[in-house]
Amino acid sequence: MRRQPFPQSRLFCFATLLVAAAFSGCGDPGRQEAVAEARTVRVAMVERVVEPSVLTVAAVVRPNQRALMGTRQAGTVEAVMVRTGDRVEKNQALLRVDARDLEAVRAAAERQKEASRVAWEQARRTRERFERLHDDDLLAKIRLEEAKVRENEARAIFEKATAELEAAEVNVEYTVLRAPFAGIVSEVVAEVGSFVGPGPPLVILENREKLRIEASLDEESAAHIHRGDRIEVNFVASAETAKATVRGIVPAMVETGVGLRLQLILDNPPAHVLPGMVAEVLVPTARAGHVFFRVPRSAVLRRGQLSGVFVVEGDQAEETVARLRWIALQAGDGAENRVTVTSGLRENERVVVGESIREIRDGEPVVIRKDKEGPADG
Repeated sequence: MRRQPFPQSRLFCFATLLVAAAFSGCGDPGRQEAVAEARTVRVAMVERVVEPSVLTVAAVVRPNQRALMGTRQAGTVEAVMVRTGDRVEKNQALLRVDARDLEAVRAAAERQKEASRVAWEQARRTRERFERLHDDDLLAKIRLEEAKVRENEARAIFEKATAELEAAEVNVEYTVLRAPFAGIVSEVVAEVGSFVGPGPPLVILENREKLRIEASLDEESAAHIHRGDRIEVNFVASAETAKATVRGIVPAMVETGVGLRLQLILDNPPAHVLPGMVAEVLVPTARAGHVFFRVPRSAVLRRGQLSGVFVVEGDQAEETVARLRWIALQAGDGAENRVTVTSGLRENERVVVGESIREIRDGEPVVIRKDKEGPADG
């Protein structure tokens, strides 16, 4: 008995019913429930920052105090007590010149002072004795007046001898160079046995507890700087940065040049910054500053070499969704919990922060947690 073929019309109707049942089965409850349940996220506002425009000026680091010390007495260097790089205290002996001739002069002055003191004391006692005799009518008044004159002369001789001794002692003291302040020996020029005279420096001493920074400056830039301003300084050799205080702006004092000289004081210099180093002074100008934006570090999603954030679009009146937006970050940004964005964001936009950025999808509906909205620190 032959089997009757299945009619094509019935086959088409059966397939249509299967497709309709499949669409109706997978589209109703599950999908509608996923769309209805939006993800709750924390957001932070994009912060707008204006970086002042600056002019980079080359500068030189110098010690705040520097003493070029020489002797006022000619003679042979007898001893050098320090070496280059030594740290010394105030009044510490650094160098001594042969002072035997000056010591002899001082010894003679001491003897002269002692002899004049004895003569003055004897004249004083004579005057006192003549006063008693005159009171008893045993001595003429003229003799008393003569005794007073001799006492005054003896006192004058004693005072002169005292001054000469003091001068001799000062000359002896000048043969020893002493540190006028605590600091570091920058250079020792003289050697033991060399003959020296007044004028040329023998020892150079520097106080490096504070450093002075000097830079040439044009008049236009100088107009925006005032005494006491704090200016950023970069040190090329040590790759360190510090804030220095403006001491003043003075004429350049160069015969063949023009312009001004900016003087800065660095109160607490970094350990590796030394006199003679080159620095860069970031002088503020009147030009418009550079605008950029900051967001919490926890808002940034890293995918390979790319950086992005989820920006929340929409408001209460419409559906809010999170849109993935790629951004450019400032190179070398070392902020603790914020990053600097150079492009890709606008002021007052909202970005998603926290662990949810690793789970959220581009275009996914979101609900903002009202208690956490604001400039979160991530």
